[in-house]
Amino acid sequence: EVKNVDLTHRILEILGKPTSLIQPVEDRKGHDRRYSLDCSKLRALGWRTGDRLVVDTHVDIAVRVLFFNVFRLTHDAQEIWQSGRLVSVTSTTDRDGTRLQVSGNAVADGFRIVGENGPFLAAADLLTTNALWDSRIVHEHRLIDVQYGGEVGLVARPLGEEQVTTPQGQVHASRYQMITPYYAGSVFYDGGGRWVKALIEVKGETIEYALAT
Repeated sequence: EVKNVDLTHRILEILGKPTSLIQPVEDRKGHDRRYSLDCSKLRALGWRTGDRLVVDTHVDIAVRVLFFNVFRLTHDAQEIWQSGRLVSVTSTTDRDGTRLQVSGNAVADGFRIVGENGPFLAAADLLTTNALWDSRIVHEHRLIDVQYGGEVGLVARPLGEEQVTTPQGQVHASRYQMITPYYAGSVFYDGGGRWVKALIEVKGETIEYALAT
C-alpha cells in the first residue's frame, strides 16, 4: 500500500514539479480510507513501478534500383524511459547524405528537444517516432520527432485482427494502419500489447520487421 501523500510526492518528482503545489484540505465527510487498483494490463506491457527502460534503435535502409542506391537512411538512437515517461533521447541520422543530430531531456514543464531547427518544448507525456514497440502509440496524435526534433503528427486506425507469421511461429494480433511524415504502413500487436510485426513503406518499398524473441 502507498499513502496518498507519498504518491503525491512521487508524482511531483516524476513530473519535475515543486512540492509547493501540494495544498492540504480538510477531509470530507465519508472520506474513503483505501482504494484498490488493478495494474495487470500495465504489467502485461512490461512496466513496473519505478522501472528504468533503455531503448536502443538502429536503422539501416538502402533502396536500390539496378544496383544503384536511390535512397539511404541510417539512424541510431537511445531513449531512456522512467515509469513510462521519456527522460532523455539522443540520435544521429544520415538521410541521403544529410546528417542530423537530436538530443532531449525531460524538464519541469515538458520535454525539451533540440534538433535541426533549434530547441522545442514538447508535451511531457508524448511517445517518440521510434516507439513502435509501445502499443500506446496507436492512440496518439502527436509524437516527439527523434530525427529532426520538435513534434510531428500521427494518424492511426485499427484494421482488424489476423494471424501473423513471425520467426517464433503464428501469432494472433491486432493490425493498425499508421501514417507519419516519415513512414507509413501497418503495425501488429498481440493480445498483451507486444509488438510482433511491422510493414513500413519507405520510398515505394515495403520493409518488414518481425518479432525475433
